[in-house]
Amino acid sequence: MNSVSVVPGGEAQPGTAVKVAHLAAALFIGLFLFVPDTNTSLSALACLAAVVAGARGWVANARRNLVWMGVFVWPALIFLATMAVDVAADRASSKIPLHVGMGLLCLWVGLSGVPGRLADLRRWFLPAAALGAFGTLGLGSWQVFVEGAPRAYGLLGWGTLWSGAVKFGAMAALQGLLALLLFIGINRHAEGRDRVLRYLGLAGFLASTATIGLTQARGALLGFVLGLVAIGWTTWRAPLRRGAGEATDGVADPHRGPAPARDHHRLGRRSRRTTAAVAALAIVALGLAAGAMSSRLADIPPQLERYRQGDAVSEIGQRLALWATAQRAIEHSPWVGTGFGRFRQEIKRQHQAGEVPEGIELLYGQTHNEYLSSLVDGGIIAGLATLVMFVLPPIVLLRRLRRHADRGMAGRAALAVSIAFAAFALTDNIFDRQLSTLTFYFLISWLLSAAVPSWTAARRPG
Repeated sequence: MNSVSVVPGGEAQPGTAVKVAHLAAALFIGLFLFVPDTNTSLSALACLAAVVAGARGWVANARRNLVWMGVFVWPALIFLATMAVDVAADRASSKIPLHVGMGLLCLWVGLSGVPGRLADLRRWFLPAAALGAFGTLGLGSWQVFVEGAPRAYGLLGWGTLWSGAVKFGAMAALQGLLALLLFIGINRHAEGRDRVLRYLGLAGFLASTATIGLTQARGALLGFVLGLVAIGWTTWRAPLRRGAGEATDGVADPHRGPAPARDHHRLGRRSRRTTAAVAALAIVALGLAAGAMSSRLADIPPQLERYRQGDAVSEIGQRLALWATAQRAIEHSPWVGTGFGRFRQEIKRQHQAGEVPEGIELLYGQTHNEYLSSLVDGGIIAGLATLVMFVLPPIVLLRRLRRHADRGMAGRAALAVSIAFAAFALTDNIFDRQLSTLTFYFLISWLLSAAVPSWTAARRPG
């Protein structure tokens, strides 16, 4: 399969392998939360097709893409290297080699540049996310209203503490953010298919908001809110054209050409009206989601008070107790950590050493904070790499979009997804499930790589 074909006019067109990779990536984001076993197979298909499509000239493409993706690639490589060292030293759990393999494969695909060869996410990727939100809501609704589950838990199971609901809510939030980008990425004056896609994005966003409410996942709500703020900020700065969408998306509109300078203020006003509408919509949607989990939000102060009195048998109490346990683990082995996936053994050691306060019962076997988890498992180097891997991409993307806000839907999607993951990591272990681990590496690598053509175009003079 060829990665690039040439039409008689001389314009390079994506080849079969590129199209297969992009279609598989779209199916992944659409189906991964409600169709069993698709997340692994579809992401593998996307990566395999991208490896084939990007094999020729990979080194040159990787060198160019690394300039723009280094904010994620370098810390991710350092983090994965610390994992690999622990695997070689037999200091890691059995699932860590798979984690390393998934991460490296996704980085390879991102650096190949294949995600940027069909750069308009409004073609397949964002519509798939919006459609997938309906399936996700359907599954969550079935579990809550038909099966009688207190919280929607998706395909991950629930256990005694409903850990599956946390991941289900967070991943549903990603679908909602991407669906909202489809809505704002198509102008309200669009007609025909574009108009249908615009309102599909709106409906998908609302469906994802409802799913978050069904999961009762507070961490998902936090990431969702921060992602919405990022989307609102970029929408305010990026004027939309009449028709299919953004001002340039990295290239000129072949039907209308570049927007003339005299239209700048008119486009700016239109963008601000869109932002105001999105803000009002987000406030209403978030109000409904917060209302659906009002009892869980109201539980936070009394659970904090119970913990101060020595009772850690609550969600907030467990997190605080586990964070204190993680702090003791870091102090015990700050440089090399305790080994990846071995926090349960560290809890046992602390119990035997009498370090856990009397009366504190630890029910979880993880830190419920990915930043702390990496420090505990891999020491200072892994901890710093994780901090940079989660926090630096949103910061750099904000800076790039401030300078070139009208260039690249993929850059805005990468910003929303990366900032949401950075928030999820504050109250949950992202890397304790294959679904969230794979989704993190795959989406961040894919979207950053898809944004590279826009940044390259923005850098060119003229």
